[in-house]
Amino acid sequence: GKTHLLAALRRYALSHGLSFVLVDMTDVHDFWTTALQGYVDSLQQPEADGVPQFHKLLDFLIKETKVAFTREQLAQAERRHVGWYVNELLNALNKRHPREVIKHQDVIRALVLLNSDSFVVTNIGYSWLLGLGVDEQEGADFRFAFNRLADPSKIVEGLSWLLSLRAPTLLALDQLDSIVSQHYLAAGSRAVEDLSDEQRVSRSIIESISGGLLALRDKTARTLSLLSCLEATWDILSHIAVTPVRGRFHEPLLLGPILVRQAAEQIVAARLLEAYTQVNFVPPYAT
Repeated sequence: GKTHLLAALRRYALSHGLSFVLVDMTDVHDFWTTALQGYVDSLQQPEADGVPQFHKLLDFLIKETKVAFTREQLAQAERRHVGWYVNELLNALNKRHPREVIKHQDVIRALVLLNSDSFVVTNIGYSWLLGLGVDEQEGADFRFAFNRLADPSKIVEGLSWLLSLRAPTLLALDQLDSIVSQHYLAAGSRAVEDLSDEQRVSRSIIESISGGLLALRDKTARTLSLLSCLEATWDILSHIAVTPVRGRFHEPLLLGPILVRQAAEQIVAARLLEAYTQVNFVPPYAT
């Protein structure tokens, strides 16, 4: 039910001109690294018209700043000219948002590189956006102010700010249940000083998730954060580490059972159709 709900919310958000970011928390060890991966992956996902979200974001920035080139020209630019295009865009943005541009300039640089038709240039932008940094020569070529390993939370903050210029964002966090229950059981309920090394790691992971949820409101702009999980997962996250987490989120909205037969059939049929199609199987009935 949770996954179907998020799929419906994604369709709604994108059809209404909003941005949508999905963070898959299946194997989270560090909250902000996982959140950043979700942002970068979601920006590259195509919308209903087949255009990736970050292409539309760049189109918006270029249109709003009235620079004398298009996103397509940016993509086709030779490596030695990319720095000039980026500086033109930064100068134009700086006239409207000087404080934010000086803070997030490298996020903008990396996003422009990601747009390149050159795989090598695209990979440089992708690596920087994931917080992996770039080597000294690449940093100099593309005029990065900071080319070493970057703080994932600051990159998330920069991407969220850029997205906020175009539209509000729906940020959905999914697949938390198994990882939280696994580490909660491993950590136990004893005092920290009585935990084994493995249990301390598990406790720190849960605290990282709770702390990340607490910080989302401060790190994101024009963003509605939606946590999709079981009630037990929410109870663990909101009590084990940082109590104020509850103050940053509305009370949970609980999904009830499906009471209409046709609705249940449609959900099951939609889930099976893709798999049937992949193996060229025609079932005797849709469910």
